Amino acid sequence: MARQFFVGGNFKMNGSVQSIKKIISGLNEANLDPKVDGNRRAVSESKGLLVWIKNNPGGFQLLLSMELAASSSQKGREFFPPMLAAGAQLTELLAKLAPSICLPVQQHLREPYLFPSKSFSSMNGVFSSEVVVAPPALYVLLARAELRKEVELAAQKRLRQERGRLKDSNIGWTLIGHSERRVILKESDEFVASKTKNALDQGVRVILCCGESLEQREKGETVSVVTAQLGAVAKAISAEQWANVVIAYEPIWAIGTGKVATTAQAQEVHIALRQWLSKTISDKVAEETRIIYGGSVSEKNCKDLATQPDIDGFLVGGASLKPAFVDIVNARL
Repeated sequence: MARQFFVGGNFKMNGSVQSIKKIISGLNEANLDPKVDGNRRAVSESKGLLVWIKNNPGGFQLLLSMELAASSSQKGREFFPPMLAAGAQLTELLAKLAPSICLPVQQHLREPYLFPSKSFSSMNGVFSSEVVVAPPALYVLLARAELRKEVELAAQKRLRQERGRLKDSNIGWTLIGHSERRVILKESDEFVASKTKNALDQGVRVILCCGESLEQREKGETVSVVTAQLGAVAKAISAEQWANVVIAYEPIWAIGTGKVATTAQAQEVHIALRQWLSKTISDKVAEETRIIYGGSVSEKNCKDLATQPDIDGFLVGGASLKPAFVDIVNARL
């Protein structure tokens, strides 16, 4: 199963009204999704056309004609062989396809959202990632009012026993377990687990942070530390609730320091977490849960990190307040 790329922007306590409005404006104006007119256009030949199918909030399915597919990546051509015979109905395939993938198709497609080949340039800005931003609490409602609807909001913190206020405010996500709260406020693994359960029980999805200190890494304790952090959560929530959790691996030593785990280091931990999920919860949860990386992610290193099979996105700190955040969102394109 292909997991939809996920990018979270944690503004922390940074920003004024002016700077928050500036980044909101940047996200609103960014070329993150195609302009769909909603009209059904029947065509007899799809050669040279792009087909966009809206398949979930903020997500689009991109299917290329054979001509355009020929110039797509070798990986894409190998992974998705031609599956449509001439005249086949596109809808017959949608149930078989994961979100945001590229598939070579034949001719004679009849579906809405068809764009001439000149729209091919917008592929570089396709909004195939799920994007969630976490402004400071003072600016959450400002962001909700002004931010494009495809970008969702997260609370940076929540009470241990929240009574539904986030859901009532149309805030669908919350950050839990961030290293600064674990270290500075001494939030234990069990406390983080109880907050996670409460959020999920209230219908709020969770970006669950885990990570090790430099001392723990140098002692070779990275995997044992992060799996212990997740283990407390696993005891508190059901297997089904993991569908509403995104795990964010954030090595503490790389947060805000300019240091970043190498691509190999990050992938090593991510695959260890996925193997732990498989062993502890289920193969299904391991396959479907998105594990994202946080720790000095920037437009300079995001593309290399995004090539790794077990890195499903990023939790971005300071860079989420900069125009380059859009480049990070589009890291897999």
